[in-house]
Amino acid sequence: MFTTFVKVCSLVAITECTEFEDTLGPYATREECKVRAYEMAADLKTIIKPPVEYSYKCASDNIGHAT
Repeated sequence: MFTTFVKVCSLVAITECTEFEDTLGPYATREECKVRAYEMAADLKTIIKPPVEYSYKCASDNIGHAT
């Protein structure tokens, strides 16, 4: 399972970044996670005006269990 995160960084103040965590997931595949990241970025573009840079990550939710 994968959780989607989208990071938005200002290109003017390069130390200012905000990370958004998806609330609809987790997703079964990395590809589904990637698609969701692009959807989130498109939504954020309507709220956060340029100049900004977007990046994403799909964090694995696999937690090892002792056997």
